[in-house]
Amino acid sequence: MPTGTIIVVASFLYVGLLFAIAYYGDKRADAGRSIIANPYIYALSLAGLAFAVGLASEIVGVHTGFPFSTYAYTDALQPQLAGVPIVIPLAWAMMSYPCLLVGRRLGSTGPRIVLAAGWALASWDLFLDPQMVKAGFWHWQTHNVVAFRGIPWTNYLGWFAVALL
Repeated sequence: MPTGTIIVVASFLYVGLLFAIAYYGDKRADAGRSIIANPYIYALSLAGLAFAVGLASEIVGVHTGFPFSTYAYTDALQPQLAGVPIVIPLAWAMMSYPCLLVGRRLGSTGPRIVLAAGWALASWDLFLDPQMVKAGFWHWQTHNVVAFRGIPWTNYLGWFAVALL
């Protein structure tokens, strides 16, 4: 696996976790109440949920083509679980919390927060996917499909749907 990729993902995820712990601790102190009393459990729960949803959607995606379209990872990213490099769900976890904060900033109600956060996460893929294909980390079956920069448009819809979760 390219060392730089894993360092960037791990560092970004680590800093995001630290921020979630500090930010949640401040909010909890301000509110005086909480469903999850421990900011460490809060941060790890968010990251764990994003990791699990990302991993599950990627495993289903590489084996069925749903919800992203037909694609496969190359051997460049290791280790892999069920055909999915472990760094991929780590990247889902890495970006999910910052996108949730974007959603909270832009949305005023629960549904609007979810839509804005999902849109932010899906927008990241619009930027990232063409670069990762060019780097040789995965490839798409794009014949006879409408594509943007070599990526099937259904991939972006799939990202938005999974990001809403």
